[in-house]
Amino acid sequence: MPIFFVTPESIQKRSAVIQGEDVRHIQRILRLKTGDSLCLHDGEGHRYDAVIREFGKFEIRLEILGKETVSTNSGLRITIGQGIPKGQKMDWIVQKSTELGVDTIVPIQTIRSIPLPKPERASKKMDRWRAIAREASKQCGRDSIPEIFHPMNLSTFTERFRSADLILAFWEDEKEKPIREVLENTKSVQDIAVVIGPEGGFNAGEIDLLLKNGFTTASLGPLVLRTETVSSTVLGILRYHFGDL
Repeated sequence: MPIFFVTPESIQKRSAVIQGEDVRHIQRILRLKTGDSLCLHDGEGHRYDAVIREFGKFEIRLEILGKETVSTNSGLRITIGQGIPKGQKMDWIVQKSTELGVDTIVPIQTIRSIPLPKPERASKKMDRWRAIAREASKQCGRDSIPEIFHPMNLSTFTERFRSADLILAFWEDEKEKPIREVLENTKSVQDIAVVIGPEGGFNAGEIDLLLKNGFTTASLGPLVLRTETVSSTVLGILRYHFGDL
């Protein structure tokens, strides 16, 4: 059954309204009609079985048939701080990280990342990333959409997320602390913040900043992975280690 996200305010007792881009998708792509069923999530852990009752020009009205409280979250909250990569790689990172259960994605401006675009273009990128996260959440059956922050510099990221239970920085020059060893020495945690460099990785000054703020540098083994591969690898490892896979 197709899944769509709506705001809690869009649901009123036994009725609901879908607006925005989903209207076009339902009409022109899925070609659903009056009487067809779909599933709604309000992003707060509630799922609604609904049936289409009326098509308007800019909205679709539905009848709520049932409601249940559901959760696809394990209780493990993971934030990925990603050095902004070149081209469309961030699109792929957002999509796959969403599928693997990330809670928060933070684009980070680092020494070796691409420069931030001008405000108008940056706003369009944010809209695109959030749309990708939304569609990926629908596809994989999540009951919430990951939050995507506006880009920030590395210093701001470390200050904001250093209070997490486990804070990791993946660095290709780390030779003594494989991720397996780091996790074996880690007690149960609920909140994890991970920072990943762009193409070219972090420079020495950035590593020093991370270490001073309590981050543990870790290695993913002898192979040097592309930056767009690291987040998926790390999320899979963390979810497996902490019992979510």
